[in-house]
Formats: sequence, structure tokens, C-alpha cells
Amino acid sequence: MLQPASKPLAEYHEWDPRYPEVFRSLVSALSPLPPFLTIEHVGSTAIPGGGGKRVIDLLAVYGDGSLDEARSFLLEAGFGRQGPEFSRAWPTERPMYLGSYLSFGERFIIYVHVVHRTSDEVRRFRAFKERLAQDPVLLEEYCACKRRIIAEGVTDTDDYAVRKRPFFHKILGRDYALGKADA
Repeated sequence: MLQPASKPLAEYHEWDPRYPEVFRSLVSALSPLPPFLTIEHVGSTAIPGGGGKRVIDLLAVYGDGSLDEARSFLLEAGFGRQGPEFSRAWPTERPMYLGSYLSFGERFIIYVHVVHRTSDEVRRFRAFKERLAQDPVLLEEYCACKRRIIAEGVTDTDDYAVRKRPFFHKILGRDYALGKADA
């Protein structure tokens, strides 16, 4: 069911109500998860109405001393390492794997970000998702930003990610403006 995948093109797709079920099905297929690993659905596909490049982003959070085991578990499950087509590949100490998961009779591209439980990145992923889920205006602004990037002709997912980074920082910058640096 899960196979390695190649880097997709950056395209804009409206939110698909099947995304949460694809996530639940994938986690079920991976179960039982090792006790040192949890998997969360993050990114636009985790937020009703959140359009994007149709890649389901997962956050694989591992505990102390478990990075090697987390990497092994995910690779053995069928995820693959980023290939040479990624100009900005994640380092081995903070990997991002990708896979293709069959659900509803079609393949969905999955990115899994492997992050230590105490990393500030875990907080940022969660805070970003929460802000967009709670603010429909902000969510539409983010979707409009992504549509604009695609309309400008960007098709490389690395370039797409760099181009939307200022919006990501804008949203997370609200923590600091409100004095919630540890939020």
C-alpha cells in the first residue's frame, strides 16, 4: 500500500474531504506504532478548506535516543528518502521522507517530517495548523498566497516552499508579538 514516491510538481488543488480519512487509514496501516513514535497530520490537508499541492504532511515525533529507530521504522514501512531531484533535501539528522499511499482507489503523496519531541519545530507545526484552523480569513489568505505562487509559474516544490515561507513566518511571528514565545 505504501511505496516510495518521487518529488511531485507544485500545483494548487482545493481541499479534499478525504484527506483526514487517508491520514487515519495510513496510521492504521502503520500500526502498531513503536512506543517512541507518534504521527500527527499537519499542513494544509489537515485543515478543512486548506488547499495546496495535494501532499499530505505528517509529523513523526520521536523520543530521546530514538532517531535511528524512527528512521528505520519509516523506511521499512515503505517511505523513501528524498532523491537528487530535491535541491533542498532535509539532512539525515532531521529527515523528511516521502511516500505514495493507496487509498480510495488512488495514490496520495505523503511527506513525513521526522522531528524530536523537544524540537521547537514541533511547536511551530502545531501552532501554524492551529492558527489556520481557527481563522478562516487567515486560511484563505494562505491559500491565496499559494495560488499566486503557482500562477506565477512556480512548479518546483522546493521553490514553492521557499516562496511561501514569509507567510509561515508572518503567522508564527504573532506568537512573539503577543509575548508568547513558548506557545
